[in-house]
Amino acid sequence: MGDDGNGMTGNNSTNWANGSRPNGENMENQFGQGNGSVNGTWAENQNRNENHGDNQSGMEQEMEKERVARQDYVSQASRQIQQEMEMFKEEAKGNSTQNRVRLAVHALLGIENLTGIGKNVSMIARDFNNSIKAAEGAELNISKRSGIMRTLFGGDSSAARELEMEAQQNQQRVQLLTQQMDQCQDCDNETLSFIQEQISAMQNETSRLSALAQNEKKDKGILGWLFGN
Repeated sequence: MGDDGNGMTGNNSTNWANGSRPNGENMENQFGQGNGSVNGTWAENQNRNENHGDNQSGMEQEMEKERVARQDYVSQASRQIQQEMEMFKEEAKGNSTQNRVRLAVHALLGIENLTGIGKNVSMIARDFNNSIKAAEGAELNISKRSGIMRTLFGGDSSAARELEMEAQQNQQRVQLLTQQMDQCQDCDNETLSFIQEQISAMQNETSRLSALAQNEKKDKGILGWLFGN
């Protein structure tokens, strides 16, 4: 970085931005000495301007590289998600919402180094991924509940409570992801749209878990209705 209009060199300008202040000796060196010129000689100013131009050009190139990297990732991830979902449909593997949310989580994990909010988004996505595993266990218990147990005692209340808890926590994660997306200053429209698609998939899964938990809690069974459980 070059001159900032006050004769301040790049290093000192950085120090100011970081909260430190140059001492008196540095101040004297900053503003020129010997010839009484506050801003130094014309040659010094010219060098500063040239360095400023070079640094600005370098920053623009880095920003362009990051933009291209984001676009490449978004395009590739979007194609992969579509291909995977087509495969799931053809092979009739499991629940389409579960499969889609897994892909959404992995897509957001891959965005970690591509945006200013990437690390925060990836952290939330990891928590969501752990929640998926916990919810799978509760869903498995519900599906394995025998017909006799369900008829007599109703649904699996323990599994229902676990699903309800996971759904509530995931709803908070969806809200955090939305906030992060709204705060992303270096995201272009394509990246924002991509992130929003993944958040929507997570919201759908959260709604599904919540509905499943409520239905399981409502299933009281014969004895459950008799004793008012």
